[in-house]
Amino acid sequence: MLGRIKNIFIFISIVGLLSSCLNAKKGTDGLYEYDYCIAKRGEKSKIISTKDSFSTSDKMIISGRVFELKSEEKVWGAIVSLQTDTSYNKITQTTDSIGLFSFAVRPQNYKIKVRCIGFSDFESEIITNTNRHIEIGLGKANGFVTYGIKSKRKLTKCQLKMKALKLSRQN
Repeated sequence: MLGRIKNIFIFISIVGLLSSCLNAKKGTDGLYEYDYCIAKRGEKSKIISTKDSFSTSDKMIISGRVFELKSEEKVWGAIVSLQTDTSYNKITQTTDSIGLFSFAVRPQNYKIKVRCIGFSDFESEIITNTNRHIEIGLGKANGFVTYGIKSKRKLTKCQLKMKALKLSRQN
């Protein structure tokens, strides 16, 4: 029982350390300067739109564009992979300088995955019996945000957290 309580306490302590960090010093102007960082939840990546077109060949084209969800900036170098339900083989390529990708494949079910550093991963099932163009918006990944806070007096960690949360709502 005591071992289990100790493990729970260690887990809570680690989570607490990973969810915020604090650096404090007294500046030359007499103000207390704090750097307080908090964990920020990322955004979910998602399909924005799909367009199908008929193919007369035995190969289908799965193409698309990958972009940042909020700004709609192209994402260069994202890794896009296709894998069938029945095979461990997967086809992989990276998006070009304008965020585009294209695969020529046989008609069947595929799992498409898109990964890029700094963004949330995207994964979806697609059925290919026609050519398909997919617009994929990547959301920003989880991370930390640091806020610089100055004060005339010493602040507690709770006061700093409240100020940081207030600043985060303004952005």
